[in-house]
Amino acid sequence: MKDEGIVNYRFFVKSGLVLVFAAIALVCLGALTGCSEETARPQREVHPEGWGDPASPNFHAEALEARGFRDGLAGCRVCHTSDTAGYQRAPGCFTCHAGYPHPEGWINPLGPDTITLHAKHLQDHNWNVRFCQNCHNADYRRQFTHDGQLTRTCYDCHSGGPEGCTVCHGGVNPGPPPDLKGQSDAEIVTVGAHQRHTQNNRLSISLTCNQCHIYPQAFDAATHIDTATPGQAEVVFGLLASDSGRTNPQWDRHRERCASVYCHGAFANGEQDNEPKWTDGDQAECGSCHKLPPDSPHPDEDNCSNCHRYARSTHINGVVNFR
Repeated sequence: MKDEGIVNYRFFVKSGLVLVFAAIALVCLGALTGCSEETARPQREVHPEGWGDPASPNFHAEALEARGFRDGLAGCRVCHTSDTAGYQRAPGCFTCHAGYPHPEGWINPLGPDTITLHAKHLQDHNWNVRFCQNCHNADYRRQFTHDGQLTRTCYDCHSGGPEGCTVCHGGVNPGPPPDLKGQSDAEIVTVGAHQRHTQNNRLSISLTCNQCHIYPQAFDAATHIDTATPGQAEVVFGLLASDSGRTNPQWDRHRERCASVYCHGAFANGEQDNEPKWTDGDQAECGSCHKLPPDSPHPDEDNCSNCHRYARSTHINGVVNFR
């Protein structure tokens, strides 16, 4: 038979140990809770205040432009995934911009016979097409993923890429129409008689751009995209217009007229004072540029074909061709 005192003692010891361990557990739990509250990291604000406010100096579009879109987007991709499509905890650009990376209507014309929205944007930035490389890479072919679909690249609409001549001016060839503002009326100086010069016609074969302009070796050449005369193509006559340097052709933009141009009479027995108007298209008759008949000592003969054989390929070629 067990001693009742011993049994009670053992029960007391066991009960005390249980209470001690319970107290220790409560103390530790409280300590851990306090520690957690004291060391919990505050919610980190990744972007500055006003990041989504267009009126704020911290607006993200301003920040991206200041940093350079390529470098800025590289930083965005750290959290918003490589194609900036994002995920639940870091929404992508598409979350707010349905047409990202461009606004709605980016490829639509702003009105009849006018440029598109993205062309207007480029016009406002001095036609800096290289700006597109910030997102589309140097080859303009980078795509983005949106709703499981790949977005377009510049080549989807511009088969020769955005640096092709006809992207900004011209259509069937680099000569307008349309001009940089999307205009097609030949009575506008930026359109004028371009197509009469750049396409084969009954008077001559087509002329190359460098007969009247310095042909740029690169899209961003200083003589091509400049700020001195934005939207204007400087006229610098080539060898044909000057008859290999014999004449001094002139262009008067205000009067819209050429003067002393070989192609329009500045040659022997030609109408030296002829000043064709660029926007008139009135130079189709032989007497516009040639004297009929030429002055003496040229024979007084009206029938040119008795001595000269007319052919489009040899007309306006810098040489007097005889039969």
